[in-house]
Amino acid sequence: MRYPLGVIGLCVGLGGCSSQIMVSDIPNDLAPGTEVSGIPFRMTKRFVATVYEKRKDGYKKIAEDQSITVTIPDPDHLYVLGFRAQVLSNGTIDLTLNSDNTIQKLTLTSESKGAAAITAASTQLNAIAAAEQARVKASTTATTAAGTAVTTAAGAAIAADKAKQAADLATLQHDLLRANTKATPEELLKAQQRERLTKLEANEAARLAGKGPYFPDVYP
Repeated sequence: MRYPLGVIGLCVGLGGCSSQIMVSDIPNDLAPGTEVSGIPFRMTKRFVATVYEKRKDGYKKIAEDQSITVTIPDPDHLYVLGFRAQVLSNGTIDLTLNSDNTIQKLTLTSESKGAAAITAASTQLNAIAAAEQARVKASTTATTAAGTAVTTAAGAAIAADKAKQAADLATLQHDLLRANTKATPEELLKAQQRERLTKLEANEAARLAGKGPYFPDVYP
């Protein structure tokens, strides 16, 4: 029995073979002492038994029975056994040779590490994605807060400006009423009170806008 150059054994794993037993011929003309990649071994072969008798002039065949066979290591062929583990796998080979260099026991166990590697990579990618989402959310929150602050500040500044205009108008109306000789005491009192109130409101609006009081001589 002659095995062609090739592969026999077990292929298991994720997305392809995880471990392989490699078997190939050793050329008969290979020089003795040449290194080979693996463990040399022989395969057994059945031969028809031929009986020789030893005589003074040498051996003479006296019988050849086709029904009688013997199984011995094939002397004409030598093989080499190798092992190859693929990426993301953990393989172990158990080999026992007989004294005649034939194989008594050969087993291969292979454990794929692909699923564990993918799980670890997926966990890491999920963590990175979660961190990126958190960063984007924090950045968005900060941007929104900054925008809200700007909007609030702008609104406060506009409100303060409007309050200042109302106070200036109340002051003008009070001055005009005081110049009117026909104005009654009640009208003058109301104008004076309105002027003071609008100035107080203008000062408060200025404070909310982060400004100094428009009318520092008017206070509650």
